[in-house]
Amino acid sequence: AAESDLILSVSQQDPWAPYKLTSIATLTSDTKLNLAPAYVGAIPIPADSPFLAIAPDDLAAAYADVLTKGTGSAYAASFDVADDAFQKQLDANRTQRLNDFNQTGAQTGSLTFSASAGTQPPVALATLDSGAIVAVTVDDLDTVVPTNADAVIKVDNNPIVQTLAGVAQSSTGFTTTYANQLFFFVPSQSSKERISLLGYSSNVLQSKVVG
Repeated sequence: AAESDLILSVSQQDPWAPYKLTSIATLTSDTKLNLAPAYVGAIPIPADSPFLAIAPDDLAAAYADVLTKGTGSAYAASFDVADDAFQKQLDANRTQRLNDFNQTGAQTGSLTFSASAGTQPPVALATLDSGAIVAVTVDDLDTVVPTNADAVIKVDNNPIVQTLAGVAQSSTGFTTTYANQLFFFVPSQSSKERISLLGYSSNVLQSKVVG
């Protein structure tokens, strides 16, 4: 997919209401999808559908578990990690940030990462092969805290965290949350295919003092 190719979902409250953008992402996969013609349209899939490899309602939490536990997650085998540009980018970014932190802060603090399902409800549309395109939000969090009673965590060199948290240092640390809008292809329950990432977008959601 080209860098400028986007995938998005829009919704409306009723047939006369204006459309509202609910999710947008840059396509990162060349996965070929079996889609209905535009003049026909796609059928919405219920959030608790039992006919997919995973219900749309459970997708964000399952993927967040994979981001947190890696191959140790019970859901790891359900996802096609080979074509997952988001997970590769996130893993590389976490490794770089941890290495940078440990160069100066390993003796006085710790940096940990986690992920969780976002609060936005999923949007799922059927494909012609009984699968679905599902849009979800997953939050990834990094938490930096002091491990020495006399230490403080400073964010002088991170203006975004400083602005969102409202302070430049803390004796308890900071948690920063990134919101990620993700689009997946989820195959049918009977398919041997794995869930594949189609595209993603990421933004800083909030940063706050721990405690």
